[in-house]
Amino acid sequence: MAESRTTHTLLIPGFGLVTCITLALTTSAGEVSYRMLLTAVDEFERPVDGSVRLRAERLLGRSR
Repeated sequence: MAESRTTHTLLIPGFGLVTCITLALTTSAGEVSYRMLLTAVDEFERPVDGSVRLRAERLLGRSR
C-alpha cells in the first residue's frame, strides 16, 4: 500500500472557495483502496463548518 496526499480547491455554491487535502491509499496495482478528507479550510485558512465539509466530501465522492 502506498499513501498519497492531494490538494483540491473547490468552489462550493453558497459558500465560496474551500481548499481540501485528501489522503488516498493505493494498492500495488495502482487502484485506490481508501480515501479520506483530512482538512477543509476556507480562503483565510480557517476550518469550515460541518455542513460545508460534508458538501466538499460529496463533491469529492468520499461520502457514502
